[in-house]
Amino acid sequence: MTAAEYANSNLNILFTGTNDDGSNNWVLDGQCVSLAKHFIGDTWRVKDWYISRGHAKDFGDTLVAQGIAEIVSKPSAGCLAVWKDDGGGYGHTGVMIDESRVFEENVSLPGVKTGTRTDGVNTWTVYASRIDNLNETWRRGSPIFYKLKEVKMDISKIRDSVYYFMLASQIGNSDGNPTDQQVDYFTNQIMNNIESGLYELSHACFENPLNVDMRWKAFNKDGGYPYLLKTNESLVIDSIIADETIKRLTDELSVCESKPTTECPALPQTSLEWFKGLINSIIGKKE
Repeated sequence: MTAAEYANSNLNILFTGTNDDGSNNWVLDGQCVSLAKHFIGDTWRVKDWYISRGHAKDFGDTLVAQGIAEIVSKPSAGCLAVWKDDGGGYGHTGVMIDESRVFEENVSLPGVKTGTRTDGVNTWTVYASRIDNLNETWRRGSPIFYKLKEVKMDISKIRDSVYYFMLASQIGNSDGNPTDQQVDYFTNQIMNNIESGLYELSHACFENPLNVDMRWKAFNKDGGYPYLLKTNESLVIDSIIADETIKRLTDELSVCESKPTTECPALPQTSLEWFKGLINSIIGKKE
């Protein structure tokens, strides 16, 4: 499914507004930000997609501050476009379905399906989802484009990093020196979780394939993930998969803490936090 196909399957509707707990907020139905929220949940797979990230003018910058998105100079399918000077001071946002067309809602134009909403005091009209050109003359200001952030994972020195971390924190034998078996265990934990993240990603693309070009081809290039791993090159993943990788790894390390074995020694709490920091540095994330 292309971005255009996704938009076409959701044309002429009012996207449901949401509260920070994920429940529906009828007052926010049909707002341009409501469309953007559903989009980042449905296609970017942002887990807390429904929470408030400010008005339309603030939406993209909040995603950047949260490490989810990054600003790009040129639009492509799946990017968010934000016009900070539009929307009567609140801004306006939409989704790029290709380099020149925008999937958006709450644009007051003739012939658009409308709905009425009220907060009990004021009543207003909202306008259903539609596809428009990026460079329509009625737009105000220049758009800023946001795409799902990519994270460069350095896989070339993971084993060395693990060894020096374990040595410095005296995790291993009674003399404080980790064995090759222990270093290999933790190194494999990291790589297995990276691989699990890719496995999850393949299923995500299968279930919701809009982003298959944006995400999966990054791994499948030049022979795929095994080629990248075998040649110790960097692996470029997106921020959502990076978060999933860290979560999977730290969950498994907590098992070592509760049920230590020879190859999986218990980690003191301070060391566990330090190890998380090591993983974050490999992933390329900042605490």
